[in-house]
Amino acid sequence: MDVVVAARKQSAPPVVRIDRDTRVSIRPIERSDASGLSDFYAALSPESKRRRFLGQVGRSDRALAEAFTERVGEGLVAILGEAGPDDGAVVGHATIHPDGDGSAEVAVAVADGFQHRGIGSALVGAAVSQLHGDGLTRLTASLFADNAPMRRLLMAVGRIQSDQIHAGTEEITIQL
Repeated sequence: MDVVVAARKQSAPPVVRIDRDTRVSIRPIERSDASGLSDFYAALSPESKRRRFLGQVGRSDRALAEAFTERVGEGLVAILGEAGPDDGAVVGHATIHPDGDGSAEVAVAVADGFQHRGIGSALVGAAVSQLHGDGLTRLTASLFADNAPMRRLLMAVGRIQSDQIHAGTEEITIQL
């Protein structure tokens, strides 16, 4: 018996040029990313962690990384490419959690020193491409209502289907 499995269309990973000698490549997360992802979350400032996790994190950076890398296919990493000791470091992470109802929740974090340089946009764009490839039509996200940069990223990928703010937290659904 032959079994045919639909494979996700592979395309070149998005690349963000930071400067002449530095680039960041976006690719699907792999189990081998656990150590780099742990280092990434350990290096995030308390404010960046607060925004990513909507408050305090109950798990260690190592436990978070292991949980994220167990779910291969449900995340992306941004990998630094530059000459030097940081080559290959994780500088961004996006989680993609399908909800079984035609949508997926997406969350993004970018290393403090690399924010506002296009990495978050590239991660969201790659997440949207993955959602399209999986046949999903909506993206959902939870964020602090004052997180204007993340809100702008989300609004750039589709039309707002719903947007609710409760106690300073915004729940937004984007129709792709």
